[in-house]
Amino acid sequence: MKTWCQHLIAFLFATYAAPSSAIELVTWWNTPGEQRALEVFKQAYEQAGGSLTLVSLPARDKHNAYIARRVSSSNPPAAAQWLFGPELNTMVTTNVIRPIELPDQSESALHFLYPELRELASENDTIWALPVGVHIHNSIFYNKHIYDTLGLPYPTSWDQLVAQIPTLTTNGIDPVAASAESWQLRYLFQAILLGIGGQQAYDDLNRNRPEASFKSTLLKTAEIYGALRDSVTDHSEFNWTQSAKRVADGTAAMVVIGDYIHSEFQSLGKHAGVDYDCALSPGSGKTLIFGGDTFVLFRDERPATKSAQDLLARVVLDPVNQTRYIAEKGGLPVVSNVRSSPDDACANEKLQIWSDPDANRVLSGTALMGLRSSAINIAIKTHWESKQPPSWLAEKIWQAVALQ
Repeated sequence: MKTWCQHLIAFLFATYAAPSSAIELVTWWNTPGEQRALEVFKQAYEQAGGSLTLVSLPARDKHNAYIARRVSSSNPPAAAQWLFGPELNTMVTTNVIRPIELPDQSESALHFLYPELRELASENDTIWALPVGVHIHNSIFYNKHIYDTLGLPYPTSWDQLVAQIPTLTTNGIDPVAASAESWQLRYLFQAILLGIGGQQAYDDLNRNRPEASFKSTLLKTAEIYGALRDSVTDHSEFNWTQSAKRVADGTAAMVVIGDYIHSEFQSLGKHAGVDYDCALSPGSGKTLIFGGDTFVLFRDERPATKSAQDLLARVVLDPVNQTRYIAEKGGLPVVSNVRSSPDDACANEKLQIWSDPDANRVLSGTALMGLRSSAINIAIKTHWESKQPPSWLAEKIWQAVALQ
């Protein structure tokens, strides 16, 4: 008589239908946490009978250049990491990637994709990218020991956070870990703006041609952003993993960043609820600024490669693999049939909000491109690295949002 384990193994092999060729997956994930997350998919893929080679490039720009060389030489990898947004649209229009198609009984896996992700991954009702994970960019992570020792409550508004600055700096603690890298500063600025002006202000920054009243919201945001700038001791560029380390070792009290930082805290031996706590940034309400990673599948007419790519898609969307992946990488699952993460209370709280029909889910400004977005990033970075007053930043942003 077969054991339950033997039945399960037989079911998995019948469901996944192993491919007959090895494939490559190219990413720019290099941190220990990111590598652990990738191993979840690799192990599941190989347990299903496939062979998956992981290729990790040191940075996104090098990754994209590598992919361009491979495509131009007619030797693309089977799959690669990609982001939602205009760059994905370019991949579709140039016809170098194939649609995500899951035939037979596995097709239902695509129906569990959250609608926002399906829309971002689709064009003309065809899914062109495989969502892998969702990350909430208006997340704030606190060093729990600092706040407990100093008797400070976690701030529920940005004004309250600014009021705590003297207590933190007097004790030799930077209020925030903030690198001068443009994308990290964009996370911070847009989180403050959301807390001050709500989703309307966020949309005015990124998409709308705002009314004149937006100027006062910009000025208030710039004042808080400037207060944080003036209170930190290091205005240089450093990697986001260093931001995590500064919060973990008590150099800084908190960081505003995507919740993928959870994986870095794990790598540093820190535990949610013990060493750090997290929440949505002050004033966010039920608005989630999100971004996400996808895998794209490159066109290849060989049946064996197509079969192997389909297997990868099924593995990624499998709810068990999604649960294990999120536990390592942080963030939220891409499918609605995964309801919780057993060891991450912070992620569970965000998942409840994400699943709420009344929640507002908006794509991060860091996923946008064009002159307007570039001008905003330049202004935010220049202000952080200078002594310009808040009024200067507010005016520069106001000029930027006039650009389309």
